[in-house]
Amino acid sequence: YSTGPNTGHGGGGWYLYTEASGIYNTLYRLESPSFTLRGAAALGFWYHMYGSSMGTLSVRVFDGEGWSEVWSKSGNQGDAWRNASTILPDSATRIRFDGRTGTSSASDMAIDDVWISSLQPPQPPLPSLPPPPHPPLLTPTPTLAMTMAPR
Repeated sequence: YSTGPNTGHGGGGWYLYTEASGIYNTLYRLESPSFTLRGAAALGFWYHMYGSSMGTLSVRVFDGEGWSEVWSKSGNQGDAWRNASTILPDSATRIRFDGRTGTSSASDMAIDDVWISSLQPPQPPLPSLPPPPHPPLLTPTPTLAMTMAPR
């Protein structure tokens, strides 16, 4: 079947994937351990969703009370690794990838190179500086005033 990646993102290495052969419409889960965010953060990862009956890949976060979806993609996305990222709420304490296979073997999906990064708050704008002095376009020539008076 034409489904799933041949290599990890970047052309080699390891990746995590769902196997759909004979296991249709099945939910696979990858859940992080608990963590504490110290401010705004982003989650990024590469995903591969190639297959004619591709299911759905989603990312959910747990906030201490329940799970909420922060990213989702469904259907055949072509035979390529694609980049995704999403903002994590400050209240997130766990992350979960949910991959539900489709209706046939042609629904293997994969993730690779998962990262979390803190987001820096925007810096205040620098104060405006006065424009640099421009040299005058014309240099004034000193004039000599003369008055003629009778003797």
